[in-house]
Amino acid sequence: MNKPEKIDNFLFFDTETTGLTDHDEIIELAITKKNGDPVFHSRFKPTAVINPKAEAVHKISIESLKDSPLFDDALDEIINVFLAVGVAVAYNVEFDVRMLRQTCERYGRDTDWMSQIQWVCLMNHYSSYMYDMMNPESTFQRYKLTQACLSNDIKIQ
Repeated sequence: MNKPEKIDNFLFFDTETTGLTDHDEIIELAITKKNGDPVFHSRFKPTAVINPKAEAVHKISIESLKDSPLFDDALDEIINVFLAVGVAVAYNVEFDVRMLRQTCERYGRDTDWMSQIQWVCLMNHYSSYMYDMMNPESTFQRYKLTQACLSNDIKIQ
């Protein structure tokens, strides 16, 4: 496997959503610098219901979001943050990017800006690393973030 290109300037981001389907949307977005300093963080009042399974994971209730802004209210700021750096890293980036696109489209907003970002999937890099460390006869598998943290003695809050 090829080693990933070293990237010096990037952002980490993570989303929480109303669920996992094509009809769900972002209810929380956090973006940090590579040193962990926050760049953007907000919760959003959704236009869709929160799936009970999703709420059991992230513990964000519809009631707790009633006074939050809509995603659309913060979208221009969010776009500017991503475009300022141009490289965004997430664990399972495919899901987070899909949710960003879906949520933008839900508000009738353009998603062309997303093609200007280099989206990097930390889960794929970690899974490749673990695959290389294992017996060559083992099969490739994707590691959940909790597994990666526990394997590397990273405290989960």
